[in-house]
Amino acid sequence: MSSGDLAARKRYQIAKANKVMFIWVAIASAIVGVAGVFSVFLYQKLEFNQKVIATKQESSRILKKNADVFPELQQNITALSANENLLKSRAKDGDSALQVILDAMPSSVNTAALGSSLQQVLLKVDDVTIDSLVVDEAGELSTENLINFTFTVSVGPDGSDRLSRVLQNLESSIRPINVLTSSIETDSRGMKMTIGATAAYQPAKSIELETKKMDPNQSSSRKSKTKSTGASKS
Repeated sequence: MSSGDLAARKRYQIAKANKVMFIWVAIASAIVGVAGVFSVFLYQKLEFNQKVIATKQESSRILKKNADVFPELQQNITALSANENLLKSRAKDGDSALQVILDAMPSSVNTAALGSSLQQVLLKVDDVTIDSLVVDEAGELSTENLINFTFTVSVGPDGSDRLSRVLQNLESSIRPINVLTSSIETDSRGMKMTIGATAAYQPAKSIELETKKMDPNQSSSRKSKTKSTGASKS
């Protein structure tokens, strides 16, 4: 075999070895790529499963907590339904004792109802004249759930007992009323009393049932809300 043929054979073998090496490198790269993609998929799947398990555990914890406190809540409601003081304070004989609680702590600002109650019930005393009554509707923005109101009433020279009756009416009201300022002026025509006070309300609580659909790439939820409501009277 000539030196030229030997050199050609060596070049052929080197080229063939390079070709085989390239094929094996390509195959190895493909395997590594597939393994990398599969590893990422497994990691995402594991992370998603962990989120699902954590969400289920949290839901189970909340349900168990609600189930634990329900008997006590039911017992308290039953006791309030038979409370004699609440039954005596009903606005109507057909109302339940629990309605008194809703009336005492309404779920909304209801300034009109408060003004009507003051004018027609609490401040309605014989020989007492309502000179002014202002209910502050800005109380809706209060973070303390309070409604501010002021009023001025007047009586004749011997009407101090009637002014006391007005204060007693405020004190005996089923609504929580807190008198902040008071002043009494007297002259030859009679007596005039000015009161600044607040009345409380409690926003309604809501019972929220949530169905949550979890997706590895995107989470979405649908919520069905049921708000507790009740008639509010002052």
